[in-house]
Amino acid sequence: MAIVKLGRKVKTNLPGTLAYVINPAKTDGGRFVYASYSGERQDAGKLAGPMILDLESCANGMREGSVLALHLKHSFAPDENVTPERVHEMGIALAEAITGGEYRYVVSTHLDRNHLHNHIVICTANRRTRRKMRLTRGSIDQWRAVSDELCRREGLATLDNPSVDAEAGRIDMRRIMERTPGQESTAVPSASSKVVPMNGRGASMEEFYAIAKGKGAKERLRAAIELAAAMSGSYGEFESNIAAAHVGVALRGRHLTYTDLDTGLKVRDTRLGPAYDLDSVTARIGGGKTIHLTFNQRLVSSVGERAVCVWMPGTQRTRKAVIPTEMLARNGNTWHLFLPADHHVTLLDRSNRYAGRVGADDLADGFGRPERRLEPLTTDRRLFVRHGVTPAQQRYYQAQARSLDELRAAADGLNEAIQVRREADGDMRSGMCNLVARIDAARDELRSTVIALSEAIVNGDDDLAIETRKEMGQRERTLERCEARYWTIIRGARLAGIDVSGFDVIDVNRAAMEKEIGDGTGKRDPNGRDGRRSGAQAVGAVDAGIHERGRRDDARPRFADRAEQGTPTAAGSGWGGKDEALIRQSEAQEAAFRAQRDQQEAERSQSKGEGMCRKGRAL
Repeated sequence: MAIVKLGRKVKTNLPGTLAYVINPAKTDGGRFVYASYSGERQDAGKLAGPMILDLESCANGMREGSVLALHLKHSFAPDENVTPERVHEMGIALAEAITGGEYRYVVSTHLDRNHLHNHIVICTANRRTRRKMRLTRGSIDQWRAVSDELCRREGLATLDNPSVDAEAGRIDMRRIMERTPGQESTAVPSASSKVVPMNGRGASMEEFYAIAKGKGAKERLRAAIELAAAMSGSYGEFESNIAAAHVGVALRGRHLTYTDLDTGLKVRDTRLGPAYDLDSVTARIGGGKTIHLTFNQRLVSSVGERAVCVWMPGTQRTRKAVIPTEMLARNGNTWHLFLPADHHVTLLDRSNRYAGRVGADDLADGFGRPERRLEPLTTDRRLFVRHGVTPAQQRYYQAQARSLDELRAAADGLNEAIQVRREADGDMRSGMCNLVARIDAARDELRSTVIALSEAIVNGDDDLAIETRKEMGQRERTLERCEARYWTIIRGARLAGIDVSGFDVIDVNRAAMEKEIGDGTGKRDPNGRDGRRSGAQAVGAVDAGIHERGRRDDARPRFADRAEQGTPTAAGSGWGGKDEALIRQSEAQEAAFRAQRDQQEAERSQSKGEGMCRKGRAL
């Protein structure tokens, strides 16, 4: 398996970068150094000279802050059966495929680590066109796709990365291999190559690069969490067992933060995947028979070494429950209780005399079963604006960028709502209910899978644990896809001004919500949009506000067809005459955009005319 990572762009001291790359102590005295334009292997100054000449011949090539060269790191897994010579040849092939012979480059293979890796320095000046290389958003993934193709041809493992696979379909791999030395365009990949799956969410390329070095911090944390949860019967035992593995755990809100005590690395549960969040961990504890309750510090009567006395709600402080400390975890003024389903709690009166016993279900009813509230945070997106000199101009371009983002999000939500409605044979309410049911079913399946994984670990069945872990990854991806569809529809509806209040029947991952909608207060934000609301009217609101698109013979606003059919009343749908308001708002926005576009074209024409006049006077 080969990992391609783009290092820091070289903007100064190009000879210093080349000196590090061709270090004789790391390249067997310069034996594994190759330059596409020179036979020099040890003098960094001589290698940097031709690159600087190419840069000076380009417009703005040596301007301060401009990129002089790109530094790629091409690393191979420590367990790959590959020789330094072959790694060096694959590095040259990768550099040739990237540059196409139009850019100068240097390839060096380092042998000083426990894994073989290439350093590739590519000059950004094109020798033929005298233009600078420009990177796009998909450039690095396209280079990774070329590296994977080379690995497959050599029978080496590749990484299962969906973004790389998507970019591979956008490039002509056959043409690239034709111009790559030692490669054939019709070569058949080796049958011995295998695909290494991505492990969980939040695995960045830096993490894959660490795995290639033999480190993989997140993998160690996942293994420690699975083993500790499988051997624990309560949350207190889970904290003790995971501490024995040199991993600390802290409860912050509804998230767990894991700390590698050996390195100090802190990782939030959302970065490890849904199978390692608070709900999944509590499902593992006690074989999935654990009830999670929360209560405020004001209900605490006394705190002891072995137990905490908590006033029972609704008893006017005449009864208090005695709860073992090993079942509790405190986060500020909020206490979390992880109660086994078969556990009974002792009740005391005001005088600390025995008053009875209650089961876990009765205690949960007394405290109120937790209903997950969706309270995502609203963040102001600050965009880096290249255009505009004065602060007023910059604010104008920022507002335009935010408007475009909102329009794009509204369009995505509309398209997703249309798809959901079609799946339900034209009934938007049934479609949304079916989507919520799929989300609930996916989360239940994920919980049952993590419980099965814990049992497999306890029983020592390695084969079953591997299969269950693979199934758990599939369940995670299914859950994330369903939640993404749901929140795309809700966000698009809110941006379109549709009331989605009363819709609180879904339980989703907080990490996905934090990037989306509202602040959970129902108030209006500074931009004038509604914050997060909840209520059972959302399905009807979306059904009333988003209709299925068909073939359109004119350029009427999106809600014109609905308006002609009759606008629902406020008592019937919850948003009354918003159709006409939306139509007027859409027409006003279109008119403003047309006026702005005409003004910009006029300014450009005027500027061009003035330039022609100046040239005429100069002549």
